[in-house]
Amino acid sequence: MQRVVAVASQKGGVGKTTLSMNFASVAAETHKTLLVDVDEQESSTWWAERVGVEDLAFDLATDTNPDLLEGLGQLDYDLVIVDCPGHLTGEGVIPAVLRAADYVVLVTEPKPLAYPPLQRSIDSIVRPSGVPFRVLINNVDMAKGGARKQSDARDACEAMDVPVFKTFIRSYSVHEEASLNGQLATTYPRTLANINAIEDIRRFSTELFAEWAFPVDITDAATARDEVRI
Repeated sequence: MQRVVAVASQKGGVGKTTLSMNFASVAAETHKTLLVDVDEQESSTWWAERVGVEDLAFDLATDTNPDLLEGLGQLDYDLVIVDCPGHLTGEGVIPAVLRAADYVVLVTEPKPLAYPPLQRSIDSIVRPSGVPFRVLINNVDMAKGGARKQSDARDACEAMDVPVFKTFIRSYSVHEEASLNGQLATTYPRTLANINAIEDIRRFSTELFAEWAFPVDITDAATARDEVRI
């Protein structure tokens, strides 16, 4: 069964494209995957060029034509991931993407000022579309009170009646540097910190796929750590 997942955020700089690229790389291990870059910044496209488009395990397309975007569900892929613009509005490509989407992943950081605009966008744009959605808490810095901050973010979302992924993505330098280095989660150097970073992406993928009974093949953590380079 094919699925179209829109990865969106209320503002830029929260790691939306990083999640999209790494999610695509992990999903492509077991599913025929297409990543569609509809962000005017074309960050996914730039990143893919750094990796080498021919070396990607998934296919990449760039398009902002609403008529074409509405047909994403008709493409011959198991999974289509849409890297949306870094803002949610009721104009431009977002309505077309939502009409094609089966699910919306809303990426946010655990910062109090992020929650009111997130709620407004959900109530005015996402909920009315009728597309299932969840918030993913990203860039959680465990060295700077991340455990408490992500818990506070989760409580804030639940108070707004906004569903949240159990998984959250921790902040690692490898994620921040991956685009410049032309790397993806599946090609990160096998250091201990990087293994933990990869596991976050895999846990997120597993949690999302479980809703659809998608088959998954997740690398066992112990096996992965056997390959760690200190």
